[in-house]
Parts: sequence; C-alpha cells; structure tokens
Amino acid sequence: MPSQNKLIAIAIALYVLLFFVLYPVFDSSVIALSVVPVGIAGWFYGTRMGFIGTVGLLLLDTVLLNLVGREGFLIVFDVGGIPNLLALFFVAGLTGTIHQLQQQYRDELARRKDTERELQEREQLYRKLFNSNFEAIAIHRRGVMLDVNELFEKQFGANRSDIIGHDAIRFAAPESRDSILESIRSSNEEPFEATGLRADGTRFTMEMQTRLINYQGKRALFTALRDVTERKEAGESSLKLERMQLLRDVVGNISHDLRTPMTIISNYLYILQYNNDPQKRDKAIKQITEQTNHLNRLIESLISMSRLDEDTDLQLDLIDIDELVKMVINHFQISADDSRITLDFQGLDSPTFVTAAEPELYRAVTDLLENAIHHSPVGGVVMVKTRVIDDDFEVSITDQGPGIAEEHLPHIFERFYRIDSARSSKYGR
Repeated sequence: MPSQNKLIAIAIALYVLLFFVLYPVFDSSVIALSVVPVGIAGWFYGTRMGFIGTVGLLLLDTVLLNLVGREGFLIVFDVGGIPNLLALFFVAGLTGTIHQLQQQYRDELARRKDTERELQEREQLYRKLFNSNFEAIAIHRRGVMLDVNELFEKQFGANRSDIIGHDAIRFAAPESRDSILESIRSSNEEPFEATGLRADGTRFTMEMQTRLINYQGKRALFTALRDVTERKEAGESSLKLERMQLLRDVVGNISHDLRTPMTIISNYLYILQYNNDPQKRDKAIKQITEQTNHLNRLIESLISMSRLDEDTDLQLDLIDIDELVKMVINHFQISADDSRITLDFQGLDSPTFVTAAEPELYRAVTDLLENAIHHSPVGGVVMVKTRVIDDDFEVSITDQGPGIAEEHLPHIFERFYRIDSARSSKYGR
C-alpha cells in the first residue's frame, strides 16, 4: 500500500526534523515523539510491524543522540528511559491490536455478505423448484397454512396473502373435512380423494396425499393435491388410464425424490440464517450444494426421459465401447474410493467400435454403476465387464449388494417400480 508507506516515511522524516529543532529545548525527552511513527506502523501493518518499527526507532534515536554529542544508547536504555521504552512498545501493541481487530471485522463482514448472497440464491432456487412442481402443494402446521406454490394459488383461485396464516381446512368442502382430518390423524400417506373448495365457492374433486416433513426446523405436514374432476366425470379409455397412471407415477416419484433435498435445503438455510458457527455454516453450505446438484441430476433425468418418449430418432455414432465404460468408471472412482469400494474393470482385448447413441448409452452405464456403488457394502467389489457375443456387445455390472429377488425380476423395466420404498427413499433411486 504505497500511500501508507509514504505516510510512515513522512512521519519519520518529521520526527527527525523535530528532533533537531526541539532537542536544544527539551533535551532527550524529545524521544517521546517517536510514538507517532511507531503508532502509524502498528495501525497500518499490525503488532509485529509495530514492534519492528519500535526497535528501528530506538536505533534511530541512538544515532540521532550520538549526532548531537550524547551517549544515545545509554540514554535510551538506562533506568530513566524505561517508561519511554514501555510506552513505545505499548503504543505499537495497542495500535497493532486495533489493526488486527479491524481486519478481522472486515473479513467477517465480507464473509457475511458472501453468505447472505449465497443464501438468497439458494432461497431463489428452492422457490423455483417449489413452484415448478407438477402438483398443487401446501405446507401447514396445526391446521395453519405456512407455504403454498403457485399452482395451489391457481387451482384454488386465491392469492398467497389470503392463504398464508389462515386455516388449511377451509380449502376443503365441509363434507370432506372430517375424512381429511381423520386421514391426517392416522398418518395415512396413501393418496385419497376429497372435495376441494375454491375461493369463489365452486367445488372440484381432488386427490390428496399428505406426509410429515421437517420445515424450518420443526415438524409440518406436506400436502400434494391434484384436480381429478375431468378424470372422474369423463372416464378414461385404456390408453388414457395408462397415461394417467404414468403421470401419477412421475408426479409421485418426482415429488418424493424432490421433497427430501428440498427439505434438507430448507433446514440448512435456516442454519445459515441463524447460526454464526463457521463449522456449522460451512457444513450447511456443503449440504446445500450437494442437494442442489442432486436436484439438477433429477431434473436432467426428467428432461431426458421426456425427450426419449417423444423423439426416437437418435443420432447414432461409432463408439469405442471400452473407452466409454472407462470414462464412466473414472467419473465414479473418487466416490467409490470414499466408500472403500473397489471398481474392477475387465475390457476387451482390442478396441471394439459399436454403433450407438453415445449420450444415452453413457447415461445408461452411469445409472447402473452409480446404483451398484450405492447398494454395495463397505469394502465391496463392483465388477464391470465388456464382451462381444456374436455381432452384439454386452456391458455387465455386478455388485455385492442385496440384489433383486426373483419375484421382482419381471418388473425391472417398469418405470418407477420400487422393490422397497423405504430403501429407495434412503438412496433416492
């Protein structure tokens, strides 16, 4: 910082000048003026530089006193000079401490601003994900509305300001309120039908599903609602029934898979807002980042699934199958090492090119390997093999996890089929 260096140089120069001007009047007591450059050094550069500056000024005083014919060393360091010495070191230490406190305050202020900015960004992401859900969502506690998404406002024809803080049960028709309350009291998490009541008094048939979650550090109820009036009135053909079931599976599973990271993000946002412990704040930021990345992967999977449903005209290219598999293995190597899982790869003897859609093949191998790692025990081995069978190739991934029971094997290509909902919920797959 040139301006600070210049200020210290000016202070020393003024001190030398005043020494020769005032010495004839004040004798060696003029040395007390050296606290000025010492104080400036400590103020701008901290205690260490303040002490170094003090020693330097003492040596300078010795030289100046010798120039005027006095024994400078003895005057500075004799018994009478001890108060001056203590004063110099005290000033250096005091100003240095103030400098360090100022620096810590500036650093803490900058860190708080960064944290607040990241908190705002995470809150915006949470709100965006919350509002992009396929269902009308309400979060309530003890019958009082805490939060709703935009689809809920639209579906019930009410503004957010007229919903938050009011009774949740008023959005159900009187004839359905008892059954809804009974379902909540019995902790029923299965979907059930009820009659909804819009702000304008009109009614509609809705399908509800309620679960207990943590919201802002406290227990609350998460309710998802779907308007099924058209389905009830018109009745569906077999194709429409199949599509509706698929939609319900998508909504149910995506809501389930999004709910856990959204709840985690909400809880850690609360920690960031009200906790000043650096370790806890760093842990909260790390967890929010991990859950955000998890949400991004879920959204990418949805987009890919939708695109593949509508567009079967894939771009096919020649691909070295072993190189593709190695890329996937390298992607998960760190994750496997952290879980103490060995990834063993047995490839082909020579480069083998296949015709395939590379992005989709890469995703398929990625999903299988990630699933194998998540379900493998600590210290386990995941074997990845590639081989050619006649004119086809095969990629096999074998893990030492619990496996799939024989009765479930016919369902492995059914979308969203879950062998064990609790285990699927734990691993998010």
